[in-house]
Amino acid sequence: MRLKGSRFDYWSTIPPEWIYFDSTICLYDSQNGLHTQSLSKGYDAISASWFNSTRENRSYTVQGFLSQLLYETWTGTAFENSNKNNYTNDCYGNITEDIASGWNLTFWEPYFRNTNTYTSFHAVEEYVDYYWDSGTSSWASNSKMLYSYTPSEWLSGGLSQYWNVSDWENNQKFEIMHNANGDEVSYRSYYWDTFSSDWMPSYRDTTIFTATGSENTTYFWDGISSWEPSIRTIATINSGIVSEYVYHYWDNISSVWIPYQKYMFTYDVNDNRIVEEMQVWNTLNTIWKNSNRTTIQYNNNNYQIFYINELWDDVTTSYTNENQHYFWYEDDPFISVHEWTDVSIGLYPNPAKDYTVLSVHSQNDEILHLHIYDMSGQIAYQQEFSLSAGQHQIPIYMFGMKPGYYIISIRSKYGAKNLPLLCSE
Repeated sequence: MRLKGSRFDYWSTIPPEWIYFDSTICLYDSQNGLHTQSLSKGYDAISASWFNSTRENRSYTVQGFLSQLLYETWTGTAFENSNKNNYTNDCYGNITEDIASGWNLTFWEPYFRNTNTYTSFHAVEEYVDYYWDSGTSSWASNSKMLYSYTPSEWLSGGLSQYWNVSDWENNQKFEIMHNANGDEVSYRSYYWDTFSSDWMPSYRDTTIFTATGSENTTYFWDGISSWEPSIRTIATINSGIVSEYVYHYWDNISSVWIPYQKYMFTYDVNDNRIVEEMQVWNTLNTIWKNSNRTTIQYNNNNYQIFYINELWDDVTTSYTNENQHYFWYEDDPFISVHEWTDVSIGLYPNPAKDYTVLSVHSQNDEILHLHIYDMSGQIAYQQEFSLSAGQHQIPIYMFGMKPGYYIISIRSKYGAKNLPLLCSE
């Protein structure tokens, strides 16, 4: 199945009713099923009618790789250019160059560019971004990221540098350690001290895994000689599924951990998350207090078709409506009726902070289309990959993604699957 459209509503208390807010319609190429356009509409409550808002147009290479995203804005009578991204891909479909341009009334003006190089297993090895220098009409280097991996193809470190007009200078770096299962057990971040010409510790995470969950603790360097605890997250796992997260902060005065936030999850028989509840800690009464709740519904193919967000009302001691989102799908003629099983595809770590890894076992040569949607239905990340038959580890970097819940949608002509992803702080 493929996404056909969605609609977002918000709750009005006067009068108490649902008000349409916006909607999105997706169009596909009839020849190969590629997603070619997303049309967004707003709703005018006064005239009770929909109006055009923005439009996203997608172009592809003959191999089916994404080559351009063109964004347009409705002026009232016609769509007008807004900005665009032009992509260059290697023979595997990895994006090697992304050039962003803005429409300047009569011509396209470039303003941002990034280039990527990849390892043999299609993970980003070097990322460089540039800004457009209008004075010289050329690209000027801005910053660079270098990534390293273990022999098992797990991300092990990264180095951030910036261009100082004549050379690259160190900025930040991180180091990651894993256990035998590939779970991240240690993350350390450093910043470059130009005065001492040395790396100085910034913060670190340590994670302990047990049969019933995990405990992640974040420490910050005091700048002198020791690590100071800051945040702790305790995850509870039942039957291999996370059922609860509890967040604590460190109280320096009393030297104890104080709870401040908790997430609780309920699943259906297909392991789809159907309820997400958040509570906050009431320090005065030393109890957990309800805050908000999200309830999710799925169709028979386990695709999300509806969710509703509710806020807790202390006066009525009940949940009240906040907003809701509907999703519609249609049969995808370019995807076979079967879906990937949990054996052939996986996602780890999850929750994730800076990156996660999509593990895919492909039985055929295929093009994999990957989209990450936030809870409002907007695309937070997208990319296409050309996979040969066999096992693949595809890193997904989450820089710029806000903490919260996301849906990873993957599809090819051989299968499709949606996976939940939690981006942690």
